[in-house]
Amino acid sequence: MVGFDQALKHLKDNRDKAAAIRLPKWEPDVAIMLRKALDDYPTRAAGQPTHDYLTAASRYGYIPWIPTQIELLSDDWQLCDATGKPVD
Repeated sequence: MVGFDQALKHLKDNRDKAAAIRLPKWEPDVAIMLRKALDDYPTRAAGQPTHDYLTAASRYGYIPWIPTQIELLSDDWQLCDATGKPVD
């Protein structure tokens, strides 16, 4: 288990592998992922992000995510693979 700074580094370092992070108190199907913005301007639809962003993934799909103060200061983040299974 790590702090949010290390968890965010895990997402950024594994950007092309679709890594995830999560807190153990969350429902098992919930994880945070770093979604890549489309780099190719002609194929990007209006309203799509122009920069990478964090999303919460669950059985309901993906939604943009902004961490709370409690989540930012938590030291029990789990580093996960793309399926949400802890890797450490």
